[in-house]
Amino acid sequence: MKFILSTLFCLTLFLLGSCKKDYPKDIPTWLKHDIAQLKRTGSCPKRQACIQGAGIWIEECKESTTNTTLYRFGSIDPDAYDYYSADGVYVGTSSTWTNSPTMGPYLNANIYVTRKIWTAQGCK
Repeated sequence: MKFILSTLFCLTLFLLGSCKKDYPKDIPTWLKHDIAQLKRTGSCPKRQACIQGAGIWIEECKESTTNTTLYRFGSIDPDAYDYYSADGVYVGTSSTWTNSPTMGPYLNANIYVTRKIWTAQGCK
């Protein structure tokens, strides 16, 4: 009887663990689709700087004044990030090596990372 219960318990844990996604479930649908496309095809739907062999990561950020949620895509260049609104609309690119970042209303904003959403080691 103990063996059967132990086996059922382990089987339940295994099945629950195998259904877990490698990203949070509370992210916007457009972001889930982008991650799925990246996993399936190896191409980056929103990040042009994703080159063969380079990694890509997606982080959730907040703008401190308005508490606006933004999603930032990063890749091989650690100083350049593409930002998207919670609706998936391109906000702009922030870069420390250019004099004219295209961040629109967030140009001089205090943006901080709240959590890492997803990371891939390489793109095709």
